[in-house]
Amino acid sequence: MRLTLLSYAVVAVCAVPIALRAQTPAAPAAPAAPDSAALAADDAAGDVTGSKPGHISAFTEGHHGGWLFGAPHVDLNGGLYHTDGVNDAALRLHMQYAPGSIRIVEIAADLLFLPARGATPFVSGVVQLSPLPEHSPLYANVGVGLITGHNPNGDRANGWLEATAAYRTPLHDFTVFAQAGHATGSGHDFEFLVAVAHPLSPYHAPHHH
Repeated sequence: MRLTLLSYAVVAVCAVPIALRAQTPAAPAAPAAPDSAALAADDAAGDVTGSKPGHISAFTEGHHGGWLFGAPHVDLNGGLYHTDGVNDAALRLHMQYAPGSIRIVEIAADLLFLPARGATPFVSGVVQLSPLPEHSPLYANVGVGLITGHNPNGDRANGWLEATAAYRTPLHDFTVFAQAGHATGSGHDFEFLVAVAHPLSPYHAPHHH
């Protein structure tokens, strides 16, 4: 009889933790880190991986998957312009977009204002190559196009060669960049623009799952 009661007691004690474990809810699974395929898909869609609600960083585009021309990105630049031993304050309105889903090719247009030289801006249009992914803090491009305000024979367009390197800082979507350019046939040396960029459009809305 005592052996039977002892057996029941052992079974009961062993059953308690098993029952408690069965009633304990399972911890939610940790979200999987995005892999390279997911990052590539984000780039193809024109979204900046990991971006918070707010403006998308400078020198990027809006969503352009399936578009003939991607949603344009517009940012405002302010800094220092230098050429031929002359330094001027500069203000620039920069717009760029990607043609369709071709991420590496970009089309850009700029209005560069130099207040010390008058109210008429330099206007340029450029086709450029940008090999780095949009989620990278670094940005670089090389491009070729046309620019106004550099022709000694009047207000005609000159060929324009440029290269840009930028760093997207974590501080409120500010990007610092340096650009070197040369207007062909103008008789000028290289021109340099060192400035800070802040996006105006597009605005990145939060995702709802």
